[in-house]
Amino acid sequence: MPGPEGILPSELCKFITKGWNYLFPLFLTLIVSTVVWLLLNRSRFGRAVLAVGGNEQSAKSSGISVGTVKIRSFIFTSLMAVMAGLFISAYATSGSPLIGEAYSQRSITAAVVGGAALAGGKGSVVGCIAAAGILGIVNNLLNLRGVSSYYQYVLQGVILILALAISAVRTNKK
Repeated sequence: MPGPEGILPSELCKFITKGWNYLFPLFLTLIVSTVVWLLLNRSRFGRAVLAVGGNEQSAKSSGISVGTVKIRSFIFTSLMAVMAGLFISAYATSGSPLIGEAYSQRSITAAVVGGAALAGGKGSVVGCIAAAGILGIVNNLLNLRGVSSYYQYVLQGVILILALAISAVRTNKK
């Protein structure tokens, strides 16, 4: 092909987008969110991830293998990115590598609004899901009002800056 594009098989797209009467994406999101919550809050690995994210040196001093935790974290996040890429590609029925580019700012904004610290070591699965839901509702309302996507990105940037400012103020108070 002349460019980095492609068409996904229609059976795959139909299954992902309309499988189980549109409940498949919701069901899968609930399962993955529960697994991630359990992994972070109820496992040794999750505590190690939060420790390494909070302060690498103190995690290393307490006997945590920082390199192993980082590699396992990168593998897990890569698997999650692959799954997200499959869903985005299925909804767009396209295999373009640039299709998810618009979601990078949204995902960072949802994570920060949900309570994750960009410096690491802090965050909540429930908070990130709630923030993603709220930002999705805001984007849908703006789309229904006919607001240009340019201004939607600007609003997301303002929300991100406000969330970062609030996070910085909270950190300085502690």
